[in-house]
Order: sequence, then structure tokens, then C-alpha cells
Amino acid sequence: MRRETSRRIGVAIGTSDWRQAYPAIHREFAINQDIIGTLDRMYANENPNKKGAVDEAATREAVRAKQSGHSPQMEETIYGRQLQQNPFSTRREQDAYREVSVDWHRFLQFPSSYQPKSVSPDVKRRIKQEDDERKWHRWKQMRSIDVDGQLKRMYGPQARFRGKQRAALDLIVSGHPRIVVVMRTGGGKSLLFQLPAAASTDGVSIVVMPKVMLQEDMATRCRKDGIRCAIWSDDHAPPFDAQVVFVIAESAVSQSFADYVNAKVLNGQLERVFIDECHSVLQSTPRFRPKVLQLRDFIDRQTQVVCLTATLPPRREVAFMSTMDMEPAEVKIVRESTVRPNIAYKVIAYDGGGEDAFVAAVVEAKLAQYPAEDRIIVYCRTIAQMKHFAEAIGGIIFHSGVGDIAKKRSIVAMLTEGSERLFWSTSALGEGIDASTVRVVIHVGVIDTLDDFAQQSGRAGRDGVTASESIVLRRYDIRQGGRQRFASSGKEEPEMERYLEGDVCRRVVLDGDMDGDHDRKACRTGEQFCDVCRGYGKKRIRSAEERLRGERAAAEEEEERRAREERERAQRREFQRQQ
Repeated sequence: MRRETSRRIGVAIGTSDWRQAYPAIHREFAINQDIIGTLDRMYANENPNKKGAVDEAATREAVRAKQSGHSPQMEETIYGRQLQQNPFSTRREQDAYREVSVDWHRFLQFPSSYQPKSVSPDVKRRIKQEDDERKWHRWKQMRSIDVDGQLKRMYGPQARFRGKQRAALDLIVSGHPRIVVVMRTGGGKSLLFQLPAAASTDGVSIVVMPKVMLQEDMATRCRKDGIRCAIWSDDHAPPFDAQVVFVIAESAVSQSFADYVNAKVLNGQLERVFIDECHSVLQSTPRFRPKVLQLRDFIDRQTQVVCLTATLPPRREVAFMSTMDMEPAEVKIVRESTVRPNIAYKVIAYDGGGEDAFVAAVVEAKLAQYPAEDRIIVYCRTIAQMKHFAEAIGGIIFHSGVGDIAKKRSIVAMLTEGSERLFWSTSALGEGIDASTVRVVIHVGVIDTLDDFAQQSGRAGRDGVTASESIVLRRYDIRQGGRQRFASSGKEEPEMERYLEGDVCRRVVLDGDMDGDHDRKACRTGEQFCDVCRGYGKKRIRSAEERLRGERAAAEEEEERRAREERERAQRREFQRQQ
């Protein structure tokens, strides 16, 4: 610039001088006199939208905005954003800047890039016709999915639906706008978004996940099934042809993701939104994951929303729908039993005076009882308690602050790989962990809600077949007069206290509260009996030591039985070899 201006006008002008000279030149020679006020505001560092800068009261935009109860500035920065709009300025600002640019181009006799043209009615009609045709094609394609055929194409001719999967998929494929699906952990909820996505040609399903480390695992499973998927990142947009986009709750409510969703809606590609572990909106507080509450904004969009969970008791349905701004009349609920038939539920009381030794004895007995490939998770109420036991007994610890995502993922992988068998955790291992090798879940200390207990105990026996256990170790202290007083946080819900008391079958409490099954009277044929139904509940008091001796004897008997079976198999192999 200095070289050219010195050669042409005899004065060297740099960029700092030009910033001063340009506004003066443009003010002097402006063709459109309306832009002079904009120039003054721009180069005097004034906000063109501040009060008094423009006569907003006289504009049609202001009248429309005031009808909605807000200012034009609020409308254009919050409510009226367009897909292509610059996030750092309002539409009125952009229009004003465009007028300045056009006027300067005219002064320099450049052809302006801004030449609005009127669109003929015939073109408008064709655009609308094409848009309606695209919407009709999408609507028809979404509702013509052959769910049985698609299941067999994905998993083979012998594949069958489990539990309520087919009922839920029928609602999803039919296009019902609001669906809540309650299935036990490991019951196959992921199929509900995988199957429709696999059958889609050019649409996309959004899956909101509860935790970052679960996205990669789910994406790996989708890719294995031939589903094109992506994990949302603010740094770059997902591939255009992605059939599933995974996003965590906090990112799902960001402006950048909202722009992506708006673009997919505009293109007619957004098919449905799934919210996994949707019960988390009821756990959200101003201090704990506050942005999760904003997931209800998806309800305002004109697209299907499917909420998935294993932990939504009937008594919380009204609160959930209210929190999510759902109209109950528009919601279809698909619910199956969330209590596993292959888990033996039990509560063991122990004297707090010998807590360390007792917890160690229980854990060691279970490690001896189950094969080397089986895993045990022990849940503790606090990180300090968890670390204390892990240091004394051994095992791997897991909590929210244990390390970065890679560290957490490596620990979760140990649940199915490697030789480590014992894991200590807080509630951080309570959601979305898919490990069929977990055979025993032990709770040490107080549990406040039956919801949390059901979620965490559901880590055991995910294959639904192999016998597994859920054990609560309930501490008591001996008071004056020899009376027992159980430890309490003062926050236990009545349903949780009723479960711990053992007056009735543990499954009666669990099924009645979590699934609304009030017909159950006891554990049923084909289920692992709880300790109450086996006679070890409140009706028949046994000391913790006596029960532990019995369990050790049972473990030894089981070990001997397996040894006999192995010897018999060896003998059969030797017999067949000789034959």
C-alpha cells in the first residue's frame, strides 16, 4: 500500500493512515446518504443497536418484536437466528454493513455483489413442490422399514427380537412423535436406534449419550454392524452421509450443535432424536450437570423424540414428562420388567466395629466362589471409602476424577479383558457399562434411592442367563443396651428403606416400585431366589458370621462340583480318543 500510494499520489499511506482516511472519504462522497449514520457509529465505536442509536419504535421489526415481548436486539440474537447467520452480529447489523459495502463499490465503480433479484411465482411454486416431494419421500421411507427383514440382514436369519424391542420399534417406525422406552440394562435398547438407522438411505438419527467415554464404544458397535456413524465435535461437522451422530448431553444443547440440527431439518434429513439414559434430567441440578435439563428443547422441534432408560419408576413418570415439557396425551410408554431373573438379591447386616475385616471376608469369598473370568464391582458411597478398601484389599478404583478419557476407557476395558477381577467405584460405573463378565455387585454403605440401586445392581448378570448376585452390606453399630442401630444418611427414600428391611421379598419391592408390578408375592419359578424367599430375611434372623460361613461352604461345594464336572469331561475325552 505504501509503495502504490507513494507512486500514484506522492504520499506514502499505510494501513493505520488508511483506517483514518477511508471513513472521511466515504462520508464525503457517499452516494447513499442513509449510510453516513452507520459509518459514524462504526468508526466511533458505537453500538448500532444500542438504545437511541436508531429509531426502533418506528420500525415494523420493532412492532413485531414487541408483540412477542422482547426487543429487536433480543429477537435477532436469541430467537430469530438463521442457519447462515454470523454468530457475532445481528441480521440488522449485517444488512447495514452490506449497504456500506455496496455504496463504496458504487463509488469505486465496481459491480456490486449484492444485486437482489425478484423470484418469479413459477420458481417459488417449483421450489415448494420439490420441498414437499422431499418431505413426502422421507415420511414414506421412514414408515416402510421392514423391521423383521432388517434384523435378519444385520444379525443373521436366526435373529429374534427380545422383550419389548418389537413393540418399541413398531412405534418408532410408525412415526409416533414422543416415545419413552423403559428396558432393563442389557435389554437391547441400542437396537432401537441402530435398526432404523441401518435401514435409512440418506437420513440421520441423533443419539444423545450420558458420558463421553461411552460414545466411542457405541460407535464401534455401530460400525461393526455396517452403520455409518460419527461422534460430534465442535471442531468439525460430521460426515454428510452419517446415519447416526452421537453427542453428549452438554454438547447437544450448544449453539453449534443447534445449527447442525437446524441444517439437517432444513435439508429434510433429520429422522429422529434418541435421548439415552433420559432419567438423568431428573438428577440434574444447578450444581450437577445443569445443562442436561436443556435437553427438553428437543421437544419443541418438529421431529420424533425417543427417550430410553432402565430407571424410570412409574411414580416418576409425571415428573419426567413435566421436566421434559411433554404432553402426557402425546407420549407412548413401552415398559418391561427391569429386574433381572438371574440375579440373587440379598442384604447382609454387619457390626461396624469390624468393618474392614468383614468387607474383606465377603469380597474374598466371592472371588473364590466365581471363575477367574468373572468380575466383581464394589460400590462405595465416597471416594475416600473406596480408596481405603482398595488399598487394604486390592483391586482397581474408578471414579469421575480417576484420569482422562483414555484412562477411564482403559479401566472399563478391564471389565472384559485382562486378569483384573475386582473393581471399586462410586456411582461413576453406574450407567451405560456393557460388560457381561460382571457377576457380582456389592454395595458397601448407605444407598439413598432405589433408582440408583437398580441402576448399579443392573451391572451384574447382563447376559440374563448366568446366575449372578447383588449384595448390600448394611452396617450397624451396637448402642447401649445391646441395641442395633443401622447407619443412615438421613436421605433414604421410603422405597429403599423397605427394600433393606426385608419384611417382604426383595423382588416384590423392586418390581412394585420400578415397574409397577404389584401382583408379585415372592420370587418366581425360574428366578434366582432372594435371601428373604430363601428364609434369610427378617423373618429368620441369622448373624453375618453365620451367613458368611454358609456362603463359604456353598462356595467350596460349588468349586468341588465344577472340579467333578471337569474330571468327568476329561474322562469322556480320553474315552473318545481311545475309541
